[in-house]
Amino acid sequence: MNGYWKDDARETLVNFGYMKKSIDCIRRHLEGETSPELEDRLRRMAASVRSTELALSYLSEEQYDILDEFFITGLPGYVERLCKKYMCQRSTVYRLKNDALKSFYLYRFGAAD
Repeated sequence: MNGYWKDDARETLVNFGYMKKSIDCIRRHLEGETSPELEDRLRRMAASVRSTELALSYLSEEQYDILDEFFITGLPGYVERLCKKYMCQRSTVYRLKNDALKSFYLYRFGAAD
């Protein structure tokens, strides 16, 4: 597998939280005043959110937690929190992150190159 899959997986996870919040916000703000183009865009965003949620549901609790800390929530100090929670060194957290990212990618997009 080349490195491009990692970029796709990271981008999907980072955008996941934003898209999820955006869909609700846009619908509330527009209150039925949408165009066919916007409705199509919202449907595509919702489908992407559902696919990402499904892929995340296949991960172990640890894998989900690690990806959430790194990419979805991303609050400062996440590596230290994960080290403490899983009683491991930073290098182990990064290895676990890479393993979780690969699993997520395979569940979300299928086989990587």
